[in-house]
Amino acid sequence: MSDVEREIHPSDQHYRDSIRKIEPYGIEHIPDQERHGKSSSQFYVWFSGNLGLAVLVLGFYPVYYGLSLPMALSAIAVGALLGSIVMGALSRMGNRIGVAQQIQARGPLGYFGNFLPVAYVNVFASIGWTAVNTVFGAWALMALISIPFWLAALVLSLGQFVVAMYGYNMIHAFNKVFTFLAGGIFLLVTIKAFENADWNLAASPDASYFVSLPGGWITATGIIFSYLVAWFPFASDYSRYLPSDTATSRSAGIYTALGNFFSVAWLAGTGALVASFAGSLGAIDAIKQIAGGASTIALVGVVLTTWTANSLNIYGGAISIQTLRVPVSRAIGVAIIAGIALGAAILVQSNIYGNYYNFILLSAYFIIPYATVVILDYYFGGKWDAQRIADLYDKNRAFRPGFFAWIIGVIAAIPFWTSTVYTGMVATDHPEWGDLTYAVAAIATVVAYLVLTRSKSTNKSK
Repeated sequence: MSDVEREIHPSDQHYRDSIRKIEPYGIEHIPDQERHGKSSSQFYVWFSGNLGLAVLVLGFYPVYYGLSLPMALSAIAVGALLGSIVMGALSRMGNRIGVAQQIQARGPLGYFGNFLPVAYVNVFASIGWTAVNTVFGAWALMALISIPFWLAALVLSLGQFVVAMYGYNMIHAFNKVFTFLAGGIFLLVTIKAFENADWNLAASPDASYFVSLPGGWITATGIIFSYLVAWFPFASDYSRYLPSDTATSRSAGIYTALGNFFSVAWLAGTGALVASFAGSLGAIDAIKQIAGGASTIALVGVVLTTWTANSLNIYGGAISIQTLRVPVSRAIGVAIIAGIALGAAILVQSNIYGNYYNFILLSAYFIIPYATVVILDYYFGGKWDAQRIADLYDKNRAFRPGFFAWIIGVIAAIPFWTSTVYTGMVATDHPEWGDLTYAVAAIATVVAYLVLTRSKSTNKSK
């Protein structure tokens, strides 16, 4: 049996629902006998995965844009809702096809056309997000015990590595427990934030990032949306073992959307409350001030939640490495991603807020066209058909129309980019419009995809 045949029809490894076994599968199609679990698991894995300081800090930005507190909270809610709906749509694909999201993207982009976006969108994003979360977690650990940053980051990285190495079942079990444990800790922070929030906070043209109230609201909505965009390339990774029936697919999508919406809207909303009275403080100092006598518990929560988020990031990054045909097992891929992310965390810690802002935008700008192509191909291109799984492992399908649509979507949106690294011509001339990159990228990608696929169909019929 060839390597390709083993990926399409892997042998039964008797993994089932064991959390004591290291997951034996990576980019392979999950065989029917290994399908297990309930669709409700998607709520826990994503709810817990979003409970972290990185999401709370996101809630600071709407206030930095000069929005009033009600406007800030509405922008957070809308951004979370839009991102969660897309996450639900992507998650539904996992159990229907039984492969990771990175492999699904080969359908519209092609076997080799998928390499460039996976290398940047998936691998870069997984390393970047792991580094960001590790920095926040290491700061919290340093506030609890007197150790240097590198040692705090190393301790966290080792724990994240272990969870991600054991894989799918361990991640689901771990995140379910931490949904309640971390949820309880952050509920305490939220209660304290409610008590101290400046509910009369008005819109402020003097805010550091103010452009205009409509533009600020659009940009703030986009920032929250950008956070969830970063999960798009990995959404199906955590649903691909579920039973492949339609009912499970539908409910998995709903649970995924709910888990993401409630966690991001809640915690980013809490961040906005904190920013209304303590936005000038660093994230850790703000947590300590809010929690007061319970600050130790709150900081422990910050430390532990780096594992729930980063186990997802590292796991998805490892599968992405395999998708690029790097000849390593999933477990070795986990070690590679965890090691590089540790180094990145040590490098970026000195300017984490500026790096975080640019990273979240510049990764999202590339992911939006990527996710758009994958969704169009699945829902309108027939890739939900399990009989076409072999296409996803066919090297002869080197470059497909979706690859070119992705490139067009990215390029078309460049004039609208808004970041401190690069600001596009349109964004420079009209900052009051806010960040329209996401809408432009999605629309351009849809048009390009439809034109290119129709042209290909027309050529075939001649």
